Amino acid sequence: MSYHKLLQDARRMAQSGTASDSGNQRLSNKGMSSKGRSRFVNEDDANQLSLVSRREKTSAEPELGFMSGMFNKVYASNKSLKEQIRQYEDGSTSAMTSSDGKPVDILNKGGDVSKVDPKSKEGINSFISSMAMSESSNNSRSIRTNKDGKQFGGSLNIGRAVQDQFMNATGAEFTMDDFRDDPILQNEVALFHIGKLDQAISSIKNIPEKFNDINGLRGVGHLGGATGMKKFVESGGKYNPKDELGTSLMDYFNKFSSKG
Repeated sequence: MSYHKLLQDARRMAQSGTASDSGNQRLSNKGMSSKGRSRFVNEDDANQLSLVSRREKTSAEPELGFMSGMFNKVYASNKSLKEQIRQYEDGSTSAMTSSDGKPVDILNKGGDVSKVDPKSKEGINSFISSMAMSESSNNSRSIRTNKDGKQFGGSLNIGRAVQDQFMNATGAEFTMDDFRDDPILQNEVALFHIGKLDQAISSIKNIPEKFNDINGLRGVGHLGGATGMKKFVESGGKYNPKDELGTSLMDYFNKFSSKG
């Protein structure tokens, strides 16, 4: 039932005296006054609207129901909601993942986005989203320090070495704390990082068919660096070290490869 229908029914009952009389009788039986505030807000009474919003209506303005008007006001002021919708529309938010671990596009009813061109903007954003979920559950404040003292931070747990490369290339200056506090900066560094990995991948000659998957190799490069990724490919996967958490280069190739 619509809000207007409910309100109109209540008004008709009040005008007929039935609802008003029975309601007053129930309040009287409980020793309560019937002069309290109505449960329904009269849209035609500006005083009753003062607690929510008060504005003059013009003849050119379309008549909106109270609930509809309030929804529009809440939506108009909710920048976070609008921003999320805008980001999903242009593909810049983190992708969700399906039961098999592959990224899905919720705007296309859960379609597998691993089939898009990995070098396209959508493909790169999809990979970054998947990597962020894998590395930190998409926590931009993530921080990890290895036993050797090397730090990795942000949603992708990008190391200081990659951050230094970005600063040298762009002239930017920031600390690890600055990096963790700035998701936009993290995305810029992530795009730079993926671009460098793609350059390294394109420089490898005669990549074996089983390793000819750009997202899989991006995963290897993210974990083991561009040099480690080249060694992994050139050795046919025999060069396969693990990080401190026990994750190997092959693990990351299989995890992010569309062949998996």
